[in-house]
Amino acid sequence: MKLRIIIGMVLIATTIAAQTPSKPANPFKKTPTPAPTSKPTTPAPIPSPTSPSTQSPPVPTPTTIPTSPTQLPSKSSPVITTPTSPVIKTSIPPITGTDQEQIITTVMRVFDAMKIGDSSSLRPLFSPACVLYTADANAAGQNVLTQESISAFIQSVGTPRKEVIDERILKYKIDMDGPLAQVWADYNLYVDNKFYHCGVDVFQLYKSPIGWKIFELADTRRKTGCGTDPKDDVSMFLDKWHADAAAANADAYFGAMASDGVFLGTDATERWSRDEFRAWAKPQFDSRRAWNFKPSKRNITLINDNTTAWFDEELTTWMGTCRGSGVLIKTGEGWKIKQYNLTILVPNGKLQDYLNVIGMK
Repeated sequence: MKLRIIIGMVLIATTIAAQTPSKPANPFKKTPTPAPTSKPTTPAPIPSPTSPSTQSPPVPTPTTIPTSPTQLPSKSSPVITTPTSPVIKTSIPPITGTDQEQIITTVMRVFDAMKIGDSSSLRPLFSPACVLYTADANAAGQNVLTQESISAFIQSVGTPRKEVIDERILKYKIDMDGPLAQVWADYNLYVDNKFYHCGVDVFQLYKSPIGWKIFELADTRRKTGCGTDPKDDVSMFLDKWHADAAAANADAYFGAMASDGVFLGTDATERWSRDEFRAWAKPQFDSRRAWNFKPSKRNITLINDNTTAWFDEELTTWMGTCRGSGVLIKTGEGWKIKQYNLTILVPNGKLQDYLNVIGMK
């Protein structure tokens, strides 16, 4: 039975300043930056999807315990990332909010713990008698139900592995009746960022005197009828947006912004509407010397039935490492940028020097 990781969830629209600021110095580049020589990285394609729905009949997968990343890891033999540096464990904040908020937070913390191999924070989320199941087919094509104890699962989570298992929830539904709840979640599974298969996770929870506890967890696995991860669509959109700047493709770059979109630059005067931003940047795009920012370490949160997203990302730029963050909305023409905020990252150890440079000390 495989590991599964649930990624979780968390806008801003602003108005145009009444007076356009005086033209500031170019915050993007001092010297020409060549266009990228390769296309932006895109997620690995899903093998043989038949439709974006996850309602197709399951296709059996082998039940043998894997020995390589191309095989699915079982719960008793998990694949968990070995951190490159020691994991700093801090006190875990209590789970609060409405019952539904507590339920989904409980589920998400399971997979957060699995991702970093933290069995100590995993144990309190489960009932001691919890059992894990996989509904699958054996080599003869017969449907079988395999199971694993929670103690074996927790022990396996604490065992470091080389490969990265990333299970991404596409959508979920919570059903409740008093102290009983069920979370039905469609997922895609990735091994080292490569799609492996999809299926459904089913969590059964009860409300104990100290909070919601998982007392059963079951899953299915298949490689057909798999949906795409909406976070992949957002990431591909942002990658293309940055690539369009590097290629000085003004129509595509500014067309990716909503008509009332706002760009916040690194200078205090740089709060531009889309059209103001385009007018300011026209010389750079006309001379094909626009900026070339390379994104990494991106975090994306989706809400409102995956029609609103906000994100933050680190950027390699001529100014050093910057952070971009912003808000996207899904329109009839696809994703559009409502706000983008560019900031220069100042290391804490350099903060005093920075304050001296800008005359604050």
